[in-house]
Amino acid sequence: MRFTAFTTTKLRGGPKVPFDAECIVIELGLDDAGRPLEITIDLEPSIYGANRLTVSAYPRIFQGKIESTPVLSARDLGVTNVLDLCVEHEAP
Repeated sequence: MRFTAFTTTKLRGGPKVPFDAECIVIELGLDDAGRPLEITIDLEPSIYGANRLTVSAYPRIFQGKIESTPVLSARDLGVTNVLDLCVEHEAP
């Protein structure tokens, strides 16, 4: 079983178009050192419970070696149902 994912607008109640995928990768650009920043949202139910999503930031691998290791952190913005995610790379 996989969660259903949709493309939509920010407008609440806007049109939702379903698409099929195992995960969603969101590219957030590059950090100051030119390393890619991206997160992966797994659309399979989490091992921690059916009502949870797994969001990951995977290391970048180049020629079989880990090139850089991203660190994913979350911050509660103090607003109901809003969470801020941040991806940064560890210092080399």
